[in-house]
Parts: sequence; C-alpha cells; structure tokens
Amino acid sequence: MVDAMGVVELTFALADAPDATGWPAGAVLRYRVGIGAALALTLEVENRGPAPIQFEDVFHTYLAVGDAARIHVTGLEGAAFLDEADGFVRKREGAGPLVLQGETDRVYDETRATCTVWDPVARRRVEIAKTGSDATVVWNPGPERARALPDLGDDEWRGFVCVESGNLGRCAVVVAPGAGHQLSVRIQSAPWHGA
Repeated sequence: MVDAMGVVELTFALADAPDATGWPAGAVLRYRVGIGAALALTLEVENRGPAPIQFEDVFHTYLAVGDAARIHVTGLEGAAFLDEADGFVRKREGAGPLVLQGETDRVYDETRATCTVWDPVARRRVEIAKTGSDATVVWNPGPERARALPDLGDDEWRGFVCVESGNLGRCAVVVAPGAGHQLSVRIQSAPWHGA
C-alpha cells in the first residue's frame, strides 16, 4: 500500500500457531514496515492466550556508514551496559559520545533514549528514535573479529554499525492475557556538515 505521502507500507502477520515450536498459544504477531523519507518499523505482540507470555524483541538494524572507525554515537551517555566483547562485564558509558574501538558488542539496558550516529565520512547523521524499547544494542565486530567471521570480509566491518532497539535480558517483555506490546523504531538520515 502507498499512502498520500508516498510511503510504502507493508504488514506481515502471524496468528495463533500452537504447532510451531516455541510459539506461545494465543500469541499474535504483526510486523509493519513503512518506507519513505524515513524507515518506520513496528512490531506488535498481542496475547490472546490464557497465561502471561515473556519474550525478547529487537530490531537488528544494520546502518551503512562511511567508516565505522570514525563515527560516534550519541544518546547513550552515562547509560549502564553489558559488555559482551569483554566477558559480559557490566559497565557504564562515559559522559561523551560512544566511539567504536575494536570489537563492540554492548547491551545498554534501561535506556529509552533516541540515538544518533554521526558519520563525518558520509557527511550525514542517522537518528534512531524508538518507543516501547528499554534496551539498545550497539554492535560492530571490528577488524580482528571480522577476520574470524566466515560471512564477513576482512574490511567489511568498516561499512556498518548496528544500533538495535528492543527489549532483551533484564528488559524482556511480559504480556498479560488480553494485553499487548508494541515496539516502534523510526530511522531517518539527514546531512551533517560537522567537523
């Protein structure tokens, strides 16, 4: 469907599927994608079953960048995170923007902040605004880990960063019978003329 603003919207649905392994009885899933000046993603879970359901959800958004070694990410200043690249140690982000240094695999829990990827090489900024999300994952394998991944070329790590919105780990979602949950993300790019 194309709306009056030229946005293409797609909706995918999975209704009650009790025979599917791991799929809770009575759970309904809808995934909406809006493609226009921004990318809008919405995941809705409705619990029509007799018992609460618990789950994790996350949008695995890979963002193209000019050089991952030169970007910085704002919106996570001071947030607590689980550093999976450093043995799952709990840490806290500093006061400044996040600058990727080697392998980065962090789960920032209990954060609802909008994040911005500042990309001086591509001369743009990418804003990731979210609702219904209590966690943000930032991932890039860096040069050493990239060499060990069979589906990634040695230098391909430079071309992307993942800034993922969702609910996982300590922020997993519990939906009571008759209730629902909605996770939404809006990703938009704009020119940046910074240093």
